[in-house]
Amino acid sequence: RAQLHRLLCHLHLQRDDIVSALTHAKEAVALNPLQSVSHYYMARCYLQQGDVPATLQSLDNLASAKDFSSAAIYNLASIAQTQGIP
Repeated sequence: RAQLHRLLCHLHLQRDDIVSALTHAKEAVALNPLQSVSHYYMARCYLQQGDVPATLQSLDNLASAKDFSSAAIYNLASIAQTQGIP
């Protein structure tokens, strides 16, 4: 079920529906809090909303996940840069 919510989150992000995307990201994290990709999507949603503190908290959770990948952090940093977020 977590994977389904991640896919729905991704689809909503593609459509710039951040509110729906965040709802699915939160559900994915609740269902599988140890998987980094769910935290990545949550951080991405918060970043696109401009909520820097929530983004940083999600990044901290992402870094603690069992399958952490530094590529996710790099990707989020690239998104932040294109949006002008320091």
